[in-house]
Amino acid sequence: MIRASPTLLILLLATGCTKPAKKEVAAVSVDAAGASAEHFAFPSHRCGECHGDIESSWRPSAHARAVTTPLFTKMRDAAGHGADCDGCHAPLRAKIPADDPAAADGVGCDSCHLMTDMTPRREGKGFTLRVDDTTRYGPLCDAQNHYFHKMGCSPGHAQSKQCASCHLLYGAGAIPLFTEYEEWERSRYASSHECQDCHMASRQAALAVGAKGTRRLARHDFALDEMSGDAIKVTLGVETQGDELAAVVTMLNEGAGHSVPTGLPEHRLVLAVSRSDASGANVQRWERVYGRVLVDGDGKPAPFYRAARVESDTRIGVDESRVERFTFPKGKSGRIDVSLTWLRVPQAMARELGVPEDSRSLASGGQSFDSARLPKPLRLRTEPEKAIRVNATADGGAPH
Repeated sequence: MIRASPTLLILLLATGCTKPAKKEVAAVSVDAAGASAEHFAFPSHRCGECHGDIESSWRPSAHARAVTTPLFTKMRDAAGHGADCDGCHAPLRAKIPADDPAAADGVGCDSCHLMTDMTPRREGKGFTLRVDDTTRYGPLCDAQNHYFHKMGCSPGHAQSKQCASCHLLYGAGAIPLFTEYEEWERSRYASSHECQDCHMASRQAALAVGAKGTRRLARHDFALDEMSGDAIKVTLGVETQGDELAAVVTMLNEGAGHSVPTGLPEHRLVLAVSRSDASGANVQRWERVYGRVLVDGDGKPAPFYRAARVESDTRIGVDESRVERFTFPKGKSGRIDVSLTWLRVPQAMARELGVPEDSRSLASGGQSFDSARLPKPLRLRTEPEKAIRVNATADGGAPH
């Protein structure tokens, strides 16, 4: 096998977008552990030297911080088999030396653009990384080779199967853990939308430094902040129910191609409904929590890496309309307020793991009522632009 010259690698790193490399190397050596001693994977900031707009939009994303958030590091340590986590959270670590700068990236540029053979599989990690190749794969099949790397035509990079190669995982005993791909696959969206159509919606931009004009390019921030408040439409109505009144909250999942919440099984939605009297004093408060509850062998709530089975699943499915009713004495007048909040993990689990509680407001609103004249149903305002975390930490990222 031909070994890449260290001199050539230095030249490739030094030239950036300014000069062509003098020759091309076809292969690299791989040690017994599978890590390449010489390779063509680079840290994402190097990609940003030519693809600055794309790299800068990726930089604050959850993919960029896939190995640095407090929740991930605590869970990785607690799980006790970090290499399994790294397969998707830091895909290059198994392919290149541990001290290489590219190994410090989370899901970086080369984690996706060296990817081939993307296959949805419940065991996870259904892909191959070609660190032995100077080709960068993507869905732009008219892009031309240039001196820094070759261009590989890969329609799969615009298909849900690429996302599913990591975002699909079942645990021991076939416990469903990360199932958003299969939820999408069973939904009406599978015939009209790929994951990328929503999470990487295209925009007009320049592909690289020196490119002539602009073209439609996929976003690399994954647009979760903008989408999180639009997945669920929440409507509040006040109705007469015998000698009582009822606050009727309808939640319709019409904006997501998967159940909500999704992603990490520990994510939760919390619906809070409160009734106040004419003076503004709180009289009653109700709360409902939605999510997938996993338990261990003793039936106690457990994080996904210790789970033995699914105790319950109250997530809101695709196109599902969930109606909740809360009754209270009529009284003369008052006000009903409703909020829908996303939690990264339940409070008890946050305390157990030693991470700050982290929440995000998705929708809120309310209306006054009079038992003699009830208001019309009200659609609550969504708050994607006001999605401010409580007790914000470096463990950012948007609800999913």
